[in-house]
Amino acid sequence: MGTFGHEVYEVPVDMKTNKAGAAKVLVQGHYAPLKKDNNEAWGLSVFPNKDEYATVSDDGTLRVWDVASKTMVKSVKLGVDAKGKALAKNATTKEAGHDA
Repeated sequence: MGTFGHEVYEVPVDMKTNKAGAAKVLVQGHYAPLKKDNNEAWGLSVFPNKDEYATVSDDGTLRVWDVASKTMVKSVKLGVDAKGKALAKNATTKEAGHDA
């Protein structure tokens, strides 16, 4: 099952009783509750010598993924300065770290 936030869950279902078990997140996606965008992923890059790739999205993160395990290895917030302080919000969109 996939979601608007681009996660993929595995949900075990007992067909005899028609009951679902606990959901397990298989892939965590990019998600930001933005009013102007559709939570699109804007970039994808592969690492030539690794089984990893990176994505960036409207949620303001860069994420590194492991191809074999289909899991996120690392998530880096991009809407902060070198000291970790949040960037000023855009006056027009009221979103952090975006230009007009």
